[in-house]
Amino acid sequence: MTISGFNMGGDLDDCTRETDKTKFLASAKKLAAQRNVSERTIMLWCYNRADSPESLDRIKTWIQEEDETGKGLMSLPEYEMAE
Repeated sequence: MTISGFNMGGDLDDCTRETDKTKFLASAKKLAAQRNVSERTIMLWCYNRADSPESLDRIKTWIQEEDETGKGLMSLPEYEMAE
């Protein structure tokens, strides 16, 4: 890991090269906490930095699998109308 706030590109590249989903998600979670963004944002940034078709497909599949769980997605707020 690089110094938080200095070289995020290197951290994202390391995360992008990960071939194990569990390790990828752990790295994304750690980077998200360091950068104060959502895990899904980190996954999308990794997807944008992918340098091979294999890594693009792998990360896209992982993002779709996480989207199906709905864990990283924000639900719509529920408002009550004042009478």
